[in-house]
Amino acid sequence: MIKTIIFSFTLMMGTFFTNAQTVDVPQSQIPVIVKVTATWCPTCGGWGWNFFENLYEDNREKAVVFADHYSGNYQNSTAQAIASNFNSVGQPVFFLNGNDENVTSSNQTNKRSYFANQVNQITQNSPDVQTGIEASYSGNNLKIKYSTKFFNTLSGEYYLGIYPIEKSVIGYQASRGQNADHRNVLRDELTGNPFGNLIASGEITSNSIFDGSLEMDLNGYNPDNLEIATIIWKKEGNKYKVINSNIDRTVKKNILSSLYESKTDKYAIDIFPTIFKLQNSIISINTGKSVENVKIEVFNTQGKKIYIKTIDKLSKGITKFSLNMKSYSKGNYFVKISNKDGILKTAKIIFL
Repeated sequence: MIKTIIFSFTLMMGTFFTNAQTVDVPQSQIPVIVKVTATWCPTCGGWGWNFFENLYEDNREKAVVFADHYSGNYQNSTAQAIASNFNSVGQPVFFLNGNDENVTSSNQTNKRSYFANQVNQITQNSPDVQTGIEASYSGNNLKIKYSTKFFNTLSGEYYLGIYPIEKSVIGYQASRGQNADHRNVLRDELTGNPFGNLIASGEITSNSIFDGSLEMDLNGYNPDNLEIATIIWKKEGNKYKVINSNIDRTVKKNILSSLYESKTDKYAIDIFPTIFKLQNSIISINTGKSVENVKIEVFNTQGKKIYIKTIDKLSKGITKFSLNMKSYSKGNYFVKISNKDGILKTAKIIFL
């Protein structure tokens, strides 16, 4: 069964130049190891499975390692785009920084040593650019802060992709059965572009810093089972070249945020109905206390804001607003209510 993943971007800050970093940026060069695979592929669950397990065990502390399901039960558009960008043909195919290392069942022992040696060499290099990343959650909300620093003067188009990776996914794999433990499954890219957002172009001077943050709902995810990876890509023609990567292997619980959210619970806000059929629908907000300087926003599952309304004062009781869905497809959407205290309420709504 295909597992449906829905992303909600409750907040997206565009990247911007600043002289002050909000997240520490390590001076590290971290390679990317990718297995292009499919759940229906027998060899992916045979020698390819064992080889990937070995690659992970050998290199997990020094590299970003993930399974790219371009087809099958865990396929997604980001995985398909990355496989295409690498000119991947067939499966399983193993890449190091986008290079097909031509691993086969007969040379896998030598290739295992080759990967380990190459990773060790790459990590000895000084980076031209790197991203620091911090992922934390509170309740059902995951927040990711990032900071990209150029250590040397560079030129070109540079993109930052941010990727959720599930450490363990139990499900079908040809040659292994219905309950195979899939390691490090790439799930998507969080800005909506398989290769992320453009962070800098032209000539970029050394010590330039680009900061940003984004948020997503944890619907369907266990934060303890998540890693958040970053990849810096350089666009060359129609292709994207791996420049550097990083990973936050432990998504931490934000204790301060949890305590802060408990303060906003005093507003006792409810949003209803959450399922509606009419193109011109009435959404009601019921609050147990008046709230000042309120912003109401509606997003689609790609994080695009389709509605915004500001209210100077939301009175205690029920307040209604009209949501015109004539221009939008049926499906899932997300409502966010916020003010100076932060996010007061989020809810998924379904347009049938």
